[in-house]
Amino acid sequence: MCLGLSPFRARPVLLLKKIQWAKVSRPDKLPPPDVVMFTGTQSLEEFRREHAVQYNRLVETGQLEKYLVDTPSRPMTLGSKVLGITLITVGLVLLILVAVGFFGG
Repeated sequence: MCLGLSPFRARPVLLLKKIQWAKVSRPDKLPPPDVVMFTGTQSLEEFRREHAVQYNRLVETGQLEKYLVDTPSRPMTLGSKVLGITLITVGLVLLILVAVGFFGG
């Protein structure tokens, strides 16, 4: 079965899948995927661990409090996790369909 995608259209899809896999599906974030891109927030401990230089600069200049926000609600976090897993699943299915259409003839 073919989706009608030419090889020229398949290349951006593969590039986007690679970016998605590198950004969303990090092994230390599974399961479920990282929800920072959906909620727009990150825990202070996680920020301190992943962005130590920026965290230290904000603490030294006294600007850290300016960026602190409330934790996302439980439904928002749960919805973000469900959406993330759904998008990863749909993306992988589309990638498989493109590969079958491209290599299957």
